[in-house]
Order: sequence, then C-alpha cells, then structure tokens
Amino acid sequence: KCSSFRGIALSQCGCGMQGGGDSPSNATDVDVIASDPLVASPCDPCQGGEVANPELVIDAAAEVLGSGTWTCGVIFQVFSSGLESESETCGFLTEFSYLCGCNDGVRSYLGADTIEKLAILTWLPRASGFLSIVGSSLIIYDVSKNSQNRHSLMHQLLVGISVGDIIGALCYCLSTLPITEYHPDYGLYLGIYGAKGNEKTCTAQGFFVQLGYMSVFFNLALSTYYLVVVKYGMRESQIKRYRYFFLLPPIVIGISLAFAGIPFYDDIMIICHVPPYVPGLRWFERAQNILPSSWGPVLLLSILPLGISIFVGCTNMILIYHHVRKQEKRAQRWMMNDNGNSNSMSRPVLLKASLYTASFL
Repeated sequence: KCSSFRGIALSQCGCGMQGGGDSPSNATDVDVIASDPLVASPCDPCQGGEVANPELVIDAAAEVLGSGTWTCGVIFQVFSSGLESESETCGFLTEFSYLCGCNDGVRSYLGADTIEKLAILTWLPRASGFLSIVGSSLIIYDVSKNSQNRHSLMHQLLVGISVGDIIGALCYCLSTLPITEYHPDYGLYLGIYGAKGNEKTCTAQGFFVQLGYMSVFFNLALSTYYLVVVKYGMRESQIKRYRYFFLLPPIVIGISLAFAGIPFYDDIMIICHVPPYVPGLRWFERAQNILPSSWGPVLLLSILPLGISIFVGCTNMILIYHHVRKQEKRAQRWMMNDNGNSNSMSRPVLLKASLYTASFL
C-alpha cells in the first residue's frame, strides 16, 4: 500500500520511493529522503536559504501533501529532491516558506522581499488614494458652490465620477489593513504586511472597491454626453429630458456588480478585491473552492466592465475629434487668406480628447 504522500510523490515526480510496507501513521516516519535529486530541477522552497524552524508542524500541509504530521524539516528535506521547481505544489511550498523561517520569516510577494519594500508597497496605494480624495473633493466643492452647476447634467456627472472615486480611494487608503491576518481555518499567519482584519473586513473592502467602479461608468456617461453635444448638437435643455438615462445606469450597474462579487472577494496582497486565477497561488485553498478556479469572476466583474467602458469612451472621443476635424475642413474652404492650421480647432480638441481618454486608463 502507498501513503497519501507517496501517491502525490509518484504523480508529481513519476518515480518510486524508498521503502515498501504499510503506510506510516506519521509523515516524519516516511523513509523517502534520497541522497541525490530525483528530478532535473528540484524544488527549493527556501530559495537557497536555511530553514530556521525545522521542528515547526504545518497542519495545513496535510491538505496538499496527505495525512500525517508534517514538520518544516521533513517537508523541505523531502521535496528538495523529489519535486520539480515549476510544479504547482512547489509554488505552494515556496509561497508559505516564510512560516518555516525562510527569508527571516518575511513573506515575499509582488516583487517585495524585505520589510522595507513591503512597507513601500503598502503605502503607495494610500498616497495615491489620498491625492484622489483631495482632487475629487475639490471638484464636488467647486460644483456645489454654484447653483447653475448643481443643475447642470454635465456637472452632475462630474460629481458622480468624484463620489465613485472617493469610495474607491478610501479603500485604497486602508490598503492592507482589512486583509485577513490569520487563515480562518488553519490559524496560519498569512504574512501580509500591515494586515489586521478578517474575512468580513476583507469582504467589505472588496465590496466598496468594486462599488468605486461607478466612477468609470460615470466617466463613460460623461463621454457620451460630450458626444451628443458636440457631434449631434443637442443643448443642455434638450438633454435634461434624458437625464436619468445618464445618471441611473452607472449607479445600478455599479451596485449590482458590487453585490455580485461578494462570494469572490479575497485579498490580492495589497487590497481586497476579486483575485485572479493564478496557478500555484494558495494551492490548498483553491482546491477547496475558496479561491476562483478560473478567470470567470474577475473577467465578469472587472476586466469586461472596465474594458467595455474604456473602449466605448475612447470611441466617443475619436468620433468627437473626427466630427470637429471634418467641420474644420469644410470651414476652411470658405476662408480667405487661409494661413494653414495656425487657428486649428481640431488640435486642442485632439489634446483634450487624449487627456480625457487617459483618465480611463
């Protein structure tokens, strides 16, 4: 008979293990350690470092490696010779190697492998979020102090963009604070710098990050407003009749997507949102259907809504520039002493359209 570990080893490495007999009750008793590597590129979870806590028992390892008592020393000694470095299980071991004291107990993620780098990575969203809050608050203040602006659809759309931006920016100011500090089932320290939250706080942050996408949808509505004004010559008084076609869809879509994402919100290292499918990322969690097993959720909740909004917004700006350029060429036919493009209107329109499109990106 084979133990759970030996079954995994055979499937991963395609080789036999030493020893025959019955399955041991404790993984520390498995005689599987070979003197020479069993694969061409053996797994090195500690990346050349030393295992500082070889006697530490990792209970969660049983979910991946099979039943038994798995200590850091046994796990690293076994897999240093019997597992390919590119395998998914090796990715799991490498990700959580900090628990065994690798890299001085600091978890490496998103290219940051020291406390100083992790601190910078955590504070960058807070700095950008603060600046966004200041800028959007000034826009809201500027609109609110003028009665005519408060009743203008264009300025109402600007307020919508600013409100959505503030909601999202507040979440970015929190950064890693709402992220779960310890795994709810295994009690593992997850190693995210600055994390002090739990599943509920992470879900709440993910909800409001998604809700902040309303700013993108309001931005799309504003670009459509510019299109009907510039290209189709509609006046503010005419557009007011369709006010709710501009104001309601961004709110309804934003709220609907925020609620739809509740089952999928989890940390993505620096904030909580819908995590993408990444092979090797928290292997044991995805195996239990805790994390997405495909790109579906992030595609439907983030990539497609944002992609469609950016595409339509850019198309609107191109149509506006094309219309202005076409009108300009017609006008130049009737101009005497035409001095070329010195008084071109299409150039500033192109510049403004480009800057507006950049705001989507």
